[in-house]
Amino acid sequence: MEIRAITPEEFRAYASVWERTFNFDGKDEELEIEAKVHELDRSIVAVDNEEFVGTGGSFSFDMTVPGGTVAAAGLTAIAVLPTHRRQGVLTSMMRYHFEDVREREEPVAVLRASESLIYRRYGYGVATRDTSWKVGKRDAGFVVDRSGRGEVVLVGADDARALLPEIYSAVAADQPGFLSRRAEVWDLYFEDLESWRGGFTSNRYAIFRDGGEDLGYLRYRVKDTWKDNLPKNELLAAELMARTPEAEIELWRFAFSTDLVDQVRTQNRPEDDLIDHLLADPRRLNRSYVDGPV
Repeated sequence: MEIRAITPEEFRAYASVWERTFNFDGKDEELEIEAKVHELDRSIVAVDNEEFVGTGGSFSFDMTVPGGTVAAAGLTAIAVLPTHRRQGVLTSMMRYHFEDVREREEPVAVLRASESLIYRRYGYGVATRDTSWKVGKRDAGFVVDRSGRGEVVLVGADDARALLPEIYSAVAADQPGFLSRRAEVWDLYFEDLESWRGGFTSNRYAIFRDGGEDLGYLRYRVKDTWKDNLPKNELLAAELMARTPEAEIELWRFAFSTDLVDQVRTQNRPEDDLIDHLLADPRRLNRSYVDGPV
């Protein structure tokens, strides 16, 4: 079985392996965007009798560590067709991947696993835990009063595209384990296709600004829901990044003060989220955990 990288014209066939493995139909507009983000020279395909039967690849990152950053390989797009499972396809692709990592002198390899049982045999281990939480707006009384400094402003997608990367980079520089984002990845974040929204609105962007300096952002969506003539809207805080505690507090305060919202929920938050110290009754948080990047 041949293990190699793909060419640009092979991307559609490459993606079809994910679709059959993860049980979804990719849309042409999605694949066009994803093709721009993938590093084709780091792609991996397993070929059996001229058919693609397994895929993988890597993203190139800088990962923050105490004192600076190191190069990191982010494993992605791992899939093996059901017809070729337990035949050594994944092991062959992982060997190819690690040879590439060594040649590039990357000291760290990371991934976010779809199934937690798969990757320990290749040397990966759980490094972080992600937490998600949700809480009713009426249960979200804060113990911290407003400082009176700074303001939250709403900006459009074009302004957000210019502002968010700088804020993210500043936050990432102080947080071990954070991964850099290339310009192409930021472009992907701002595509915001309707098929990615899950019934929610397009992305909204709120910036916390103090003294002319942008210190944090909230990227969020809202799902419009009513019951018995009462608003039951749900606000999804897709990503909140803050350079200071004040910025984080005020962005959460903004989320909980949004009109017609009945519940706020999050995804991929750290275990030591500041929200625990903000709520008068933190037991109201309905929290779940999952292993994060490994």
